[in-house]
Amino acid sequence: MKRIIQLLLLLAAITPGIGYANYLRDIDYRVIPQQPVTTGSKIEVREFFWYGCPHCFHIEPILENWLKTLPPDAEFVRTPAEFNPAWTPAARAYFTFQALGITSKVHSAFFRAIHVEHQDMDNVNNVAAFVAKYGISKQRFLSVYNSFSVDADVRRTAAMETSYGIDSVPTFVVDGRYVTNPAIAGGQRRCLRIVSYLIKKSAADPRPGMAR
Repeated sequence: MKRIIQLLLLLAAITPGIGYANYLRDIDYRVIPQQPVTTGSKIEVREFFWYGCPHCFHIEPILENWLKTLPPDAEFVRTPAEFNPAWTPAARAYFTFQALGITSKVHSAFFRAIHVEHQDMDNVNNVAAFVAKYGISKQRFLSVYNSFSVDADVRRTAAMETSYGIDSVPTFVVDGRYVTNPAIAGGQRRCLRIVSYLIKKSAADPRPGMAR
């Protein structure tokens, strides 16, 4: 029996999805120069996404389930990607939802409106009509959507993409230093297992100046 247990432990260490030993730097994830985080003493888990991306849409329910397992020393942060001007309306919409305090109510529904109902959410009037269902007037929505603060959020996102070296979505950055995505991880579920591993790795090796 002892021999069987040893063999099972060895198998867990080398089998994808069971252990973590197979998660390799520059294969399953990459390391970037330490970036600032916004979560204080907590480990930041940042997702770069685009509402128009079908891969982002399909990972969303998997991600929602995974978030239920997020440890208390980690915090999840969404960041709408802004690779080119065509993506700007979706980024502005997200930051507007955030400023209005309705993100938790509308985030999944906005994805469905685009990918299931095939609504044109690049049209700001359509987005205003969408949020009206949640008690936000068109005037209030447009005021925030066109505000300086949302402009600043979009510019900040573009700068982060450059400094982080983000070139696809969805992409996850853990603790401002580890990057992975489904393309390099070999699938969405395995990607999130790698993110879980990187959270543990970050906890075991705190970033400079941060004691945990």
